[in-house]
Parts: sequence; C-alpha cells; structure tokens
Amino acid sequence: YGAEGFDVPAVKRSIVRFLIACTKDVPTGEDQQIPERVTLAKEQLESLRKRDRKLVDEAEKFFFLQ
Repeated sequence: YGAEGFDVPAVKRSIVRFLIACTKDVPTGEDQQIPERVTLAKEQLESLRKRDRKLVDEAEKFFFLQ
C-alpha cells in the first residue's frame, strides 16, 4: 500500500478488502485465542484509516454488500 507499483486506487482497495477479510477470520468458541494475523490486520487497517480514511470507509461499506 503506497509502494511504487501499488499506488493505484484499485490495488489500494484490494489491500484494504484483504485486511478487512483477515479481521473477520476469528475462531468461534469462548476458549479460542485470537490469531496473530487478525491482530496485525486490525492494526494495519487502523493505520491505513489514519492515512486514507475515505478509502477505508468506502471499502468497508462495499465489502459487506458483496
């Protein structure tokens, strides 16, 4: 995200949607531990939200419509 070759709106949206999907990959059950990948995805998503709030908000809005 933001690197040369990836600084294209469609690619950015794909990255954000990937992170959103990763945050939803939590196990069910009371004794299940949250996987590290979920925590990292949440952190990255919040970081991107600070950089490009509009893009993240739009990606979240349309992610749930699919």
